[in-house]
Amino acid sequence: MILSLPVVNGMWICVMGTTFKRLLAIVAAMALLTACTTQKSFEASLSDWVGKSETELLVSKGSPNAIEKRNGTKYLSWTRTRPNQATIYTPMWLGKHMIMMPGPTITNGPDFHCTETFTLRNEKITGWKWSGDDCFTSLGKDEEEDSG
Repeated sequence: MILSLPVVNGMWICVMGTTFKRLLAIVAAMALLTACTTQKSFEASLSDWVGKSETELLVSKGSPNAIEKRNGTKYLSWTRTRPNQATIYTPMWLGKHMIMMPGPTITNGPDFHCTETFTLRNEKITGWKWSGDDCFTSLGKDEEEDSG
């Protein structure tokens, strides 16, 4: 496998061989482990709300984006979005050192989003649910979980 980075003066920097393959495998494994840990941490933070009051939730999170009431159960939802953008970097040489200069920002596709919904009965939080692709570092997978 060869990784090539173009440089300003027309030269190419290449990284070849098994060292790069090993490095790539290590980085991929670390990313997967980080995603799992981050999901657990995120869900633990949602679970911490169970048993607390509606007032505590509203003071902490502010006004919800949506409120729904059904059969004596209230659902409060907060949704956040951020643009799916990337900055294009241009490699440049400064003496013997290559640096990456930031360039324009481009839109890659639909915005990222995350919705957290809390279930309340008698003004107490009894459960939670999340959905979206930006609730935690999840390697771009859409997920949905429900605690009750």
